[in-house]
Amino acid sequence: RKILLINNHCSLFKSSMGELQFFDPSQAKSFIETVLNNYRVNKNDQSKLDFFPFDEDTVEQIISSITNVTPRKIMRNMHHIIEEVRINESNADIINWEIIEKIGLHDTLNDMQ
Repeated sequence: RKILLINNHCSLFKSSMGELQFFDPSQAKSFIETVLNNYRVNKNDQSKLDFFPFDEDTVEQIISSITNVTPRKIMRNMHHIIEEVRINESNADIINWEIIEKIGLHDTLNDMQ
């Protein structure tokens, strides 16, 4: 089921000609929410749904920082942010843009290929 949901999002990613298409911001946001919600350890914890561990505004800022948004770029950027916050701001309850700027990731997001 998880693979099917992600495949459904990735089908948005291909045109009828088979050429690579890029996500628009709403598709990217939906993809992120789907991935985060399908891989939660505790799906019953209502406080940790949707975009957790990120807040929604931060997800939008991350998306707007990436050019030519692809699932690969999204996954690499999100993983990199989570790992850097885990190492540098381990007491953070939620990842917001202020934390991303504090640890200096805001200028490197588009570089995650």
